[in-house]
Amino acid sequence: MNNLVIGGVPEHFNLPWYNTLRDKKFTYKGINLRWKDFPGGTGSMNKALRNKEIDMAVILSEGVIRDIIQGNECKIVQVFIKTPLIWGIHVAKNSNYQTIEDLKGSKAAISRYGSGSHLMAYINAQNHNWNLETDLRFEVINNLNGALEGLPKGKGDYFFGRNSPPNLLWIREFSELLANALLLGLVL
Repeated sequence: MNNLVIGGVPEHFNLPWYNTLRDKKFTYKGINLRWKDFPGGTGSMNKALRNKEIDMAVILSEGVIRDIIQGNECKIVQVFIKTPLIWGIHVAKNSNYQTIEDLKGSKAAISRYGSGSHLMAYINAQNHNWNLETDLRFEVINNLNGALEGLPKGKGDYFFGRNSPPNLLWIREFSELLANALLLGLVL
């Protein structure tokens, strides 16, 4: 029996993995596959791949490509989702931020360095011609729950989150989406 550990974020698009593991579909092929949740996202999975804590990951391609360029020896073997991700900039309800330009020089809350939220903050800054040395700062908040708890308390000023079904409640209940920043031309 081959033992393998696969990692991924605990989100809706990984349901097929949960179902096949529940039904023991891989054991019939001589594979003992185990799943490990990574609520911290791409950055924490990159680290786990580097440290050989997991054998595979369902991971944001932009983040793993960046990590491969920086020396991660993992390989991309298959594309799992071909549809684009739509990202939004989220701020706390009590925030004074009204435009993207208001965010210049403030702190981007990020899950981890190398995560999707980290990469999107750079793309946004580059798209708006910000100085990456002086206009872009970071606060590590670990995951979505860290953003939910931290943004209203001033731990970070904005957070790039995917506008997928699990985030709709968060958008409606806990943050305000900058109206003019929903797509930002950033459909990945």
